[in-house]
Amino acid sequence: MTKFAAYNGQAIWGIGETAEEATRDAKQWVDVEDVEDFDLDTAPMTKALAALVERIGGNLAFGEFNGTLMTYPAYERAKFGAQC
Repeated sequence: MTKFAAYNGQAIWGIGETAEEATRDAKQWVDVEDVEDFDLDTAPMTKALAALVERIGGNLAFGEFNGTLMTYPAYERAKFGAQC
């Protein structure tokens, strides 16, 4: 099953089975009254990225390709192919 991330340019702040769940999860990590004021985006993510976030947290390098978040090495392979 696809997991979703609530993220910004700094980190992945929350994950969930839906974009709404990911945003709710982010609220526990964001120190603001209203998480919407924090300007988070949501997107589906690969299983590998979800597992990594669950294991070490969301302060890690990641990339977005064709609307899906992925680990940075996977992003480089997807974007640049054999060049990297």
